[in-house]
Parts: sequence; C-alpha cells; structure tokens
Amino acid sequence: DVPLLFEAKMNWLTKPVIVVWVDPETQLQRLVVRDGISEEQALNKIHSQFPLDSKRERADIVIDNS
Repeated sequence: DVPLLFEAKMNWLTKPVIVVWVDPETQLQRLVVRDGISEEQALNKIHSQFPLDSKRERADIVIDNS
C-alpha cells in the first residue's frame, strides 16, 4: 500500500502495480466524508497528487471501486 508510488517515482520498485480507481465525483465525496473537510480542501488534495486517470494508465492491474 503505497499511495504516492507514482509521485515518489518509485513505481519501478514493484510489479505488478495495482491501482484502485474511482470516478472523480465519488473520490471527492468520499474524501470530504472521510476527512471531514470542505469540497474545496478535498479538491486541493486531489489536485496536489498525480492524476488518478494517469495512474490507471500506468498500472498493471486496475480495480474499479466506483
């Protein structure tokens, strides 16, 4: 479980790379509820990370958790 695997450029260390993907709206709502933060704060967190769609493209295995 390495949530920042791509951001840290360490994805070459492990195979397979598994990404759990969720649609953007669900991701936003889950983050707001989980962390008890505003939508604006949640969007700032989401935008500070490598895009989930890009992670999905680079993954060996994708699990859709929508």
